[in-house]
Amino acid sequence: GYGGGLTGGNGITNSAIIAGGSQTAPGGTGAGFGYGANSEAANGMDSNWGSSGAGGGWYGGGIKSWGSAGGGSGFIWTEATKNNVPSGYIPSANYYLENATTIAGNQAVPNYNAPGTTMTGNLGNGYARITYYNPEELDSLTNISVDKGTMTPEFNNRVKEYDLLLSLDDTEITISAETEKGEGLVIGTGTFIVPDGTTDFTVTFTNTEGNVTTYIIHASRPASADATLKGFKVNGVLYEDFDPTKTEYEIEIPTEVEKINLELLKSYPGQIIPDNTIYDFEETTLTKTIVVESEKGLSNKIYTFTFNRKKTSELKSLTLSTGSLNKVFTPKITEYNLEIYNFVREVPIEAIPYFEDAVVKIVENRYVGVN
Repeated sequence: GYGGGLTGGNGITNSAIIAGGSQTAPGGTGAGFGYGANSEAANGMDSNWGSSGAGGGWYGGGIKSWGSAGGGSGFIWTEATKNNVPSGYIPSANYYLENATTIAGNQAVPNYNAPGTTMTGNLGNGYARITYYNPEELDSLTNISVDKGTMTPEFNNRVKEYDLLLSLDDTEITISAETEKGEGLVIGTGTFIVPDGTTDFTVTFTNTEGNVTTYIIHASRPASADATLKGFKVNGVLYEDFDPTKTEYEIEIPTEVEKINLELLKSYPGQIIPDNTIYDFEETTLTKTIVVESEKGLSNKIYTFTFNRKKTSELKSLTLSTGSLNKVFTPKITEYNLEIYNFVREVPIEAIPYFEDAVVKIVENRYVGVN
């Protein structure tokens, strides 16, 4: 049978199938780790009439008399195959390979006699391409650290995954990394918001040879049952008198404002707040009740916001039924020139205040005389 794959190919006789070696066991009696079974004579006859020798490899293939033999399996030590290593195997996990595959002898493999083409199996000896470089000449990652919580195990650039245990108030972390020479490229450092539950943060390091190594930090933070806001803004301005113990607020709004944008600031990333807190403000007073839920909906808190328009003697609008003002009406401008035709003798004026209880008086005669 063919060899070289994760499982060696089976040998086939008229009466039986002879197993090839696998990643964890030989193909049969007489084979083992690193070697295949010897050839065997058939029914006491000369070995020329018996089976062929089985293929060696990671685990060798088996044999049966009077027939072919199984092929040996191949092996490359990667993260995915580390559990296939038998006890006593000398190389450690420090020798994991990346971007490595085993290709069986019945599959297309690169043709070393004609680069750029493939062939089925390898008719000659196997080969390996080795590129030498001096690791001391390349930059390396020497540390990854987090400013909060406990990260385990301690950093080792050959260990790719870490656990970070945070407290419920560790809602923001800063990830830092150090390189030996400062020549490599590090991506994934900085300051990050941490939601409740488990969140993966990835740090990648690319050395000057273009080799990329990925490290993963599994950050775990318990959910908080606190539904208290961190604060709030009104039309982009932070409310300075926020008190975490208070749930009712009265806010004075500038007189001319016609829309209110209430921005709620979370204490914890997973708190649940209403989606739309932008309100039309046409009246003198507006009250809104807001429900804030904690992370995972463990508790809630009800806030009441009352918005009061600032008292003023300014007009909200001024409309004249005839003629034209020399400028667009603005509540804070109190003097205007009016242009009218010479046949006009009366100018009706509609003056609307911001507050219903305000009193508006026309102190000059609305009738137009001729000088």
